[in-house]
Amino acid sequence: MSRLVLFLLVVVCAFMVGYRVAEMNCPCSNMSDIRTMRAVYPPSIPQQIIDESILQGIDPSLPLAVAWRESRFQQYAYNGSSWGIFQLSNHTVKVLRVAHPFNVRQNVISGVGLLSLYLDQFHGNKQMALCAYAHGPERCR
Repeated sequence: MSRLVLFLLVVVCAFMVGYRVAEMNCPCSNMSDIRTMRAVYPPSIPQQIIDESILQGIDPSLPLAVAWRESRFQQYAYNGSSWGIFQLSNHTVKVLRVAHPFNVRQNVISGVGLLSLYLDQFHGNKQMALCAYAHGPERCR
């Protein structure tokens, strides 16, 4: 199946089920919740987020919360202008040169890396980093 057909199939399915960003809080405030998440969701996605967070030197709870909020860990989440687990915008995909935004590994590396960058840029201020992630760093001054 060609990539275009697969992409269109994902878009149509997402539209049919009425996909929208989760309006729930992330159930990952402590390690026992993270273990519970691993039992309920595909273990590769939360584990990859945790592993990449450790590699990037940030607390895994923040990227886990963002991924949960953005897509509920759904690899093929698409809302018309954002892609994958971390809902990377079209602009972000181009700037970070993400070849396949629905690829779990590429999406996780990019999403966690972006959060790490914003945490550094805003001196560890999580609220400002989340603002920059959601709205762009130029709007969060």
